[in-house]
Amino acid sequence: MLGAELPGMAPFARELPEVRKTMRSFIAPLVMSFLLAACTSETPTSDQPEVRLDLTTVVQNSQSGYDLPTRAVIRTTSDWSQAWQTLHRGLNPGPPIPAVDFDREMLVLAAAGERSDGCYSIEVTRATLKGDGSLEFEVTETVPGPACICTQAVTQPAHVARLSRVGGAPRFLQLQRVAVC
Repeated sequence: MLGAELPGMAPFARELPEVRKTMRSFIAPLVMSFLLAACTSETPTSDQPEVRLDLTTVVQNSQSGYDLPTRAVIRTTSDWSQAWQTLHRGLNPGPPIPAVDFDREMLVLAAAGERSDGCYSIEVTRATLKGDGSLEFEVTETVPGPACICTQAVTQPAHVARLSRVGGAPRFLQLQRVAVC
């Protein structure tokens, strides 16, 4: 019926079979190239599962000496020595520095910075080695709820945790928990 001329048919309609043939010769290679590209392209997914890393608290205090919020992964003895001095600034003598085997271990530090009262705290609550090789740390800061009665002392909460040494760029996720008093 496509080749037959109907009353009122526009003259271009007579050329419809030729247009279809031209479209097929154009569309088929285009579709094939998209399919081929989809089959050969690499997707950014990883075959490696996420691994949760064990954390062990080294020190957690409310008078750290870190006046500003700080997040750090400590992988060397010299960095650990500097962090330890800041954690115990104002104490003379300060406590002895815990030994860390930086060939096998590393530390993660989270400091909240200066806070207005004693109801604030901070903790590294989770460490995960992601499938892409990066490190993700969850840091939970506890803040006072409306019914809390807090000591009126300026504090600088901090937490340092030990974990197995792994490579990868760190990323910190900040969580907040409101204390129910």
